[in-house]
Amino acid sequence: MKIISERDFTQDDHYDDFDDTPEENTEETCAHLCVIRGKCVSCERVALKYVHQGMWLWLNKDEWDRIRKVESAKLLEDKKMVLVLDLDQTLVHSTEQEKYLRTPQELLQHNLRDSLFRVRRPWGMMMVKLRPFVHTFLRAASTMFEIYMCTMCTRSYALQVAEFLGPENFYFKSSRIIAREDLLETGEKTLDLVLGEERMILIAGLLMKLTTLARSSPFSKDVIHRLFFNPKFEAGLQYRDVRYILARRDVLRGCILSFKHIFTPDFRPESSRLWLMAEELGAKFSMDNLISPITHVVTWFATAEEFQEAELEGIILVHPKWLCACYYAVSRVSEKDYPIKPKD
Repeated sequence: MKIISERDFTQDDHYDDFDDTPEENTEETCAHLCVIRGKCVSCERVALKYVHQGMWLWLNKDEWDRIRKVESAKLLEDKKMVLVLDLDQTLVHSTEQEKYLRTPQELLQHNLRDSLFRVRRPWGMMMVKLRPFVHTFLRAASTMFEIYMCTMCTRSYALQVAEFLGPENFYFKSSRIIAREDLLETGEKTLDLVLGEERMILIAGLLMKLTTLARSSPFSKDVIHRLFFNPKFEAGLQYRDVRYILARRDVLRGCILSFKHIFTPDFRPESSRLWLMAEELGAKFSMDNLISPITHVVTWFATAEEFQEAELEGIILVHPKWLCACYYAVSRVSEKDYPIKPKD
């Protein structure tokens, strides 16, 4: 599934600490309506647990799927996707080592007062430190994503850390914290309790059992969000899948492109079809040669001096049709098949 359509581009038309989880039958949940403490009264299969305003509600699969569909539609209308974050090693670092717990005041002297906290656990205290720039990241991500926290720690621990990350659960409402007590299989994290369709979910961190879903680096989330909601997508929102976007971003990974003799001086190349196709395929850009090293110059033609300079610097001169070929083949085709002409 390609992301960018060929329409409307006028410039480049040429190319918690108590674990009360019951013992459960882990088969597929049923469609019966009556559920008591996580088990169906009729067949004893498990239901899905959902935290709503501090209360645990047990829902059968059909009702859960209905709610997920409704919530997904609301998010898409607000131009938001879903971001699932691991807690430890992703948002915070934590330790139980006594040498750190004994000297908290010393640690607080090193400009860590707003990022270092002590958390009480059933077996003792724990020192928790927020990852660098985590507030900046969450602030930006919250404008584009509904953010979930998924952790194998207890809910009470997760709630304490969530309060440090954002007072009054600004980023993580209780219904968007998936903790140990919520997981049906110990040691396995899943997205069963995420109110979003898999095609619109990004995950980040050391989340287990989620390797087939859409992973991304923190620095590419804004690009992925922009591509997902691109108004020039050739299909509607109901057909967009972030997993396809991420798979395509490996095609030109590592390529740094510069465009020459393509756009007029008053045109913004970021809105061109060539730029969007290359961005979707994972390429990066330099319009002023400040990013080093440039790997490709995309151009209609080149002077003898430009040919010589490119050869000396190991830069590949390539025709714009090369980008189109890579895009439709979903692979990096040979640049040799798309040479450029020397300028007379």
